[in-house]
Amino acid sequence: MKKSILPLIILFLGLNLSPLFAQKAVTLAEFSIQNGFSSPSQNQDPLGLADFQLLAPNAEILQQDLSDFDQYNGFIFNRRGNNNISGLYVGLRFNNWSNNNFLRAPVLRLGINQEILSFNGSSFYQDIRTPYDTLISSQTGNYMFVDSIATTSINMNYFSNKLAFDAAMIFQTTDEYRFSFHTGIGLNAGLTYNNRTEITKDESNSIIYFENGSAYNYYSSYYGGFGAYEKENIKNKSGFFFSAYVPIGLDFRFGKNREFWKHMNLFVETRPSFNFQSIPEIGLRTNLRFSGNLGFKVTW
Repeated sequence: MKKSILPLIILFLGLNLSPLFAQKAVTLAEFSIQNGFSSPSQNQDPLGLADFQLLAPNAEILQQDLSDFDQYNGFIFNRRGNNNISGLYVGLRFNNWSNNNFLRAPVLRLGINQEILSFNGSSFYQDIRTPYDTLISSQTGNYMFVDSIATTSINMNYFSNKLAFDAAMIFQTTDEYRFSFHTGIGLNAGLTYNNRTEITKDESNSIIYFENGSAYNYYSSYYGGFGAYEKENIKNKSGFFFSAYVPIGLDFRFGKNREFWKHMNLFVETRPSFNFQSIPEIGLRTNLRFSGNLGFKVTW
């Protein structure tokens, strides 16, 4: 059934769009490449312990009793760095829209992009403080108390890779000058793959000195050299992703007179977006994110 529907869709689009290209009402106007970073998903309701128990039901670290731990919800530092986003795009210009002194003809920007996504996770930490020693000064007779602090932290993060189709209607100010501005509205939809849950556990031991009830010196030593560290990676099911965003950008044209350079553009673009992501183990999640991209564009 799917094999028979796809050719019909292509034929339908071809029959309806071909007159536009034949009359040059729509022309291929630009090619661009973008690369940048996106913020972690800013959730009103971040992923909590109950969510991670569904994402990683067999994780050994989560078998530990966390009732005596303090909890922090939000973006949890991870060793993977920032979220990366990159894409390739072409632009179709609608020539029937008349140019004016302020706006040029709008461009429908179509492309594909890929992105690494991460959700706000959870972190649990516990400090266990026990008396370690008491030191007495032979000169003054003052007492110095030494305590040992054992710290345990457990971090939980959820990551996915996204491959999506992107479409945006772009309205840009006239390119008569080197600098121009653009904005519009865009949609992004695709599939998530290589979804995984990462759970880490860090343990360290610290020594702190007290004199007259206040700490005046502090140093740390760690179990196992730089600290005991465990990590579990759990593979999760694939899902889908949908986003609506507003592109806001600043364009710089390399040249105004020379034919070669006036077609070369460098631009920066930010995209506040509202997103829907399906996580099969726990359901649909919504969030607000921001991305910042640097792009190179060739126009004609």
